[in-house]
Amino acid sequence: MNKIKPNIRTGKRMIVKKKDLTNPLFLKKNDKIWKKINIISLLIIILVVAYFIIFSPWLQITSIKYRGPDSVDTEIIEKVVADQFNNNIFFIFPEKNIIFFQKSKLEKSFVDHPVIKNLRLTKGIKSITVYFETRQPALVINNQNFYWISDSDGFILAITDENNISNNLPLVSDPFHTYQVTDKIVYFELIDSLIFIWRQFLLYEADNLYPWRFVLGRNYSEIELYTNEGWRVIFNLDNEVSKQLSVLDKIIKTKIEDRSKLDYIDLRIDNWVYYQ
Repeated sequence: MNKIKPNIRTGKRMIVKKKDLTNPLFLKKNDKIWKKINIISLLIIILVVAYFIIFSPWLQITSIKYRGPDSVDTEIIEKVVADQFNNNIFFIFPEKNIIFFQKSKLEKSFVDHPVIKNLRLTKGIKSITVYFETRQPALVINNQNFYWISDSDGFILAITDENNISNNLPLVSDPFHTYQVTDKIVYFELIDSLIFIWRQFLLYEADNLYPWRFVLGRNYSEIELYTNEGWRVIFNLDNEVSKQLSVLDKIIKTKIEDRSKLDYIDLRIDNWVYYQ
């Protein structure tokens, strides 16, 4: 059966045979038209979705909450957050958008901050919450009449005097350096070992034996710990500290009868005890 189809060019009717509709050339031309329509439709959908994601007010961050010590002024963090809000990734994607705000970037900004520590961030619906801690005193450094308080990462938190030193913090005599607040001490990698030695030595309190102060030499790895009884212990921090403390414990409990005659114990060489 033949179909009558109007001629687009002449307006006259033309007869289209059924076999013409199944002609491969006709079908191929028809497929191309539909492919173009599909591509254009897909592009329109992509552009609409992209526009919504990038510019939609529903995805803009409108609330920022800070969770940390009340004593800290959050202005330090607010400035960094504001700078990120004004930044566009690849000049297109605004970081004020909850999807594009770079969480890791903010957290890395405070990895070595002299005041803020352990900053982390969570995202919500149109909001972010910033959790943070502050650096806490862990060590006291002394050079003549100057006393600096350092945290466990080596950042100088404050300058103080002898009357305001906590007896619970390790004291290090350092005749080679002076510092300012927010500086980082030279031998910061040794702090964990110093704190560990100090705390382990406090276990001898029952025997009226206390740590008094560390004395730093030019070779940072070799440090002396003076006791309240006047004698000292020499550690090599390049070696395993726990093993040296085990040796020290054995010496104190089994090999020394009268500590008042002690001069020093050298843990750089096992079981070396020197008397006055």
